[in-house]
Amino acid sequence: MTKLIINKVLVKINYLFVCMLFFILIHNSCGDKNDCAKNGCPPEYTRYKLGEALPYLWAKPGSYWIYKHSQTGQLDTFVVTDFLFDTITVKGTEDHSKHITFAYDLLERVVYSSFNKKYYHDVISKYFPNATPKKGLFFSFHREGPNGDVSMFHYPFSKSENSGTGAETTTFVEIDSLYILEGKIYTNVAKFDISLDIYNENDCFVYSQASYYWAKDIGLIKRELKHCNFSWELIDYKINR
Repeated sequence: MTKLIINKVLVKINYLFVCMLFFILIHNSCGDKNDCAKNGCPPEYTRYKLGEALPYLWAKPGSYWIYKHSQTGQLDTFVVTDFLFDTITVKGTEDHSKHITFAYDLLERVVYSSFNKKYYHDVISKYFPNATPKKGLFFSFHREGPNGDVSMFHYPFSKSENSGTGAETTTFVEIDSLYILEGKIYTNVAKFDISLDIYNENDCFVYSQASYYWAKDIGLIKRELKHCNFSWELIDYKINR
């Protein structure tokens, strides 16, 4: 009888122990976001740099790229008319993020297309300390135009992460150490596949899968529109640094 009572007591103790442990685990997992508000958290500072992606994107005003239509031979010159490179510092504003500070490289430029007679805004995506979970190093470089936006490039060059604007998805494919185009050799060419690109010709809009080819120290060298069966290919350029 005594042994039976002892066993029942032990079972109850074990049950209470398991319940208390479960409660502690749940409390800790749910309370992380609020712990900083209650107890304070040590400051967190993260610096995001463009790093090895910078030579693909750098082009100050006066820089230009001349592209040729692979079927018609028509030319399109993109000229950089405005350029900004700065370090942006932003702090968290919510209870769980007030201790977090991000500093990241911001690169923006305005380019003009002679073929479309339109301006386009190229810009790096932003970082937000309030976001959960905390974001690691990853940014997209997208073009904002009168007819829509497209993510043209992202970094790091990883196949495990995609970028996009919501309407399309951009995927890193590979880097070619040597790439030949129009009889010229380009090095360190990063290729990106885009699920939905917007092509504009004389106010006629076509949505197409596309591939973008970016050469280090130059920029975009080829825009291949797969559904249209043609591409815009670089024949000349000048990069102001």
